[in-house]
Amino acid sequence: MGVGDTIRVLTLLASLTVLTPPIRAATLPNVGSVTDLKADPRLTVAATHQTQVPLDDVSCKIIALEFMAKLALLGDSTTITDAVSPLTPQFPGVAISGGSGFPESKISVQNLLGGIQEAMEEFIANGTYLETDFDILWTGQKVGVLVFRHTNTPQTLRPVVPVSTDQRSAHLSTIEPPNVTAGLTGVFIQFLPNARPLIENHVFLAMYYAMRLFAAVDRDHKMRYPGTFAASFYEAPELWFTISAVKGRGLPGRETPFLLVENVIEVCRRIPFDMAVPGGAFKEIQWVAVVGDAGDTGVEVGNGVFRIADAARPLFPATVETS
Repeated sequence: MGVGDTIRVLTLLASLTVLTPPIRAATLPNVGSVTDLKADPRLTVAATHQTQVPLDDVSCKIIALEFMAKLALLGDSTTITDAVSPLTPQFPGVAISGGSGFPESKISVQNLLGGIQEAMEEFIANGTYLETDFDILWTGQKVGVLVFRHTNTPQTLRPVVPVSTDQRSAHLSTIEPPNVTAGLTGVFIQFLPNARPLIENHVFLAMYYAMRLFAAVDRDHKMRYPGTFAASFYEAPELWFTISAVKGRGLPGRETPFLLVENVIEVCRRIPFDMAVPGGAFKEIQWVAVVGDAGDTGVEVGNGVFRIADAARPLFPATVETS
C-alpha cells in the first residue's frame, strides 16, 4: 500500500498538557508548539559487542519504530523485564531485544525507548548497520541492554511483559501491548500538492522523538478542542509535524468521537512505514483520521501534515472544523 492510499488502521491524539523527561518540551495551549525536541543527555548508549553480520538499513529503521510504537502504548512509566520487537513481514531480517540486563530486575519503558532512539541515531550517523549489543546508560550507570540481530540469529529475550502493582500480574506469563482503538476506521494519507522530497533519515529521527513524546502522555487522553499541536525536531530541524483535533459529530448510540494520544502513536508509526513500502516515497504528506463502525463512512477527528516548514506556506490552518 503506497503513501497515497488509505491506511486501514490508525489511532489518534488528545490533550497534551503534561510532558515529562527525557523530552524537553513546553506545555501545550489550545494552539501550541513544541520546538527543538531533544533527548535528555544523561541517557546514552555504548556499543559493547558487534559482529560482521549486516542488517538491512531500512528494515532496521522500521523495526525500531515498530518496537517503539508498541512500547509507547504501555506508557513510559511502565516497567518491564524484557521485550522483543514485533514481526513485520514487509521488513524481515531484523529483530531487536531489550531488557534490564540484570537478573530479577526491570527497566522502565522510558529508558528502553531512549535507548532505542540513541542506538538508531548511532547507526544513522555511522551509516553502518551491523549486529550490535548496546548498554543503556543513565549518567554513566548501566540501566539496560539492547541487542540488534539478524532474524537468522537466535534471540535470548522474551516478549513484552508489563509489570503491574497488581499482584495478579505475577501469574501472567506474556502480555502483549493492547491494540489500537477498535472503533477507528482509518487514516488517509496523501502527498501534498507539489510535495517536496524529505530526507529519509530525518523522517525516522523525527518519529523516534515523537514516540518518546507521546509515550509520556496517557494513551487515552483526548486532544483539547479546538487546538493544533506542532513539533520540530533537534535532529531534523526542517521538518514540522502537526496534529489538529476536529470535533467529530456524534454517531447514533455512541459517544462523540475524539482524537486520542494512542491514535497519534499509530499515525507516527504508519507515516514512515507507508513511505518505505514499494509504491511509497519520502515526500511531504497530509493525513486525516476518521472513526466509525464497520460500514460507516467514518467521522473525521483529526488531521495534520508532515512537511518542511517555511514562510510561504503557513504551518497552522486558518480555522478548525467544528462539524
